[in-house]
Amino acid sequence: MRPPLGLSIPALLLLSLLALRAEAPGQQEILYADGLLSVELREAPLRDVLQEVARQAGLSLRLSRSVGQRTLSTSFKDLPLQQALKRLLHLAGQRNYLMLYSLEGQLQALRVLKESPPRLARKKPPRRPPSRRFPRRVPPPKPLEEEEEEIPPELLEDFLEEELLWQEQPLQ
Repeated sequence: MRPPLGLSIPALLLLSLLALRAEAPGQQEILYADGLLSVELREAPLRDVLQEVARQAGLSLRLSRSVGQRTLSTSFKDLPLQQALKRLLHLAGQRNYLMLYSLEGQLQALRVLKESPPRLARKKPPRRPPSRRFPRRVPPPKPLEEEEEEIPPELLEDFLEEELLWQEQPLQ
């Protein structure tokens, strides 16, 4: 007797195994070629994913201890390495990392740092009432009452003549 839909028992077993494999947590398929990265991840540990990417791409990699606790489920195909790494780190909630480049602009190293604790919303300090020790408006300064002393023209001419002669003398 034939199974329904014309499928044989071995074919049904193969399909069920493939379905179970696709649902298995920790699955990762990573391919790096010609500067492009393709991944298919299902609950894969970020640490393992980054180590495999670094191995295939020839990158130096340093990870903080906190990275091993994060997992990823995503897939993308043929993304440039830098963009793919940023996407993986962003999806894992990792925002504190460094990408180091050679002088030629090639990505050479990835450093994933310890995450800083989330910032708590700062409360604004309570507004203090204005101090009454000083007046709110400062009055404008009073004009000087002293008159400027006028220099007689003769003294001014003598002074200017001495200055000009002094400047015209050659240096010795």
